[in-house]
Amino acid sequence: MFSRVFLTMGLSKTEINFRRLLAAAPQQHHQSKLIHYVSTLRELLEQLAAERTPEGLPRKLQEDLTDEMVGLAQQLKESTLMMNQSIKNIEKVNS
Repeated sequence: MFSRVFLTMGLSKTEINFRRLLAAAPQQHHQSKLIHYVSTLRELLEQLAAERTPEGLPRKLQEDLTDEMVGLAQQLKESTLMMNQSIKNIEKVNS
């Protein structure tokens, strides 16, 4: 149903997948899944740029999507730093 609604609105399957993943990524707290989300979003963004026009996506849309991906990358970085700090704390307690 979700796909049919967007397809009738003129969205490609790639854009539907991109939007779904972009919506789900901020709620993802599992680090390896978040890494996968960011990687897949990057690939889908490249596919979308190729699908749209020879020049890529419309400027504003591309900037918005890039901003979203930067936010996800920042979330991933913070999660990694917290995990590394936790590991160091555990190592200190165990030694």
